[in-house]
Amino acid sequence: LPAGTVRWSLQPLPGYETLFVRQSVPGPSEVAFYSVEWSKSANAVVRALQISGQQLWTTQLSSSR
Repeated sequence: LPAGTVRWSLQPLPGYETLFVRQSVPGPSEVAFYSVEWSKSANAVVRALQISGQQLWTTQLSSSR
């Protein structure tokens, strides 16, 4: 594919906004990217994604409030 070609996109979870997406460190894990999403009314969420865009897992971050 040419440079800059979009392979897939990721919509935030309902009620959340994407804060940032980061590429993971290469290793034995299948995780290629982490998406951190936040909501005004709930704890932030981290989603782990494969290179294909398939979600592997999701977890909520604890609030320090």
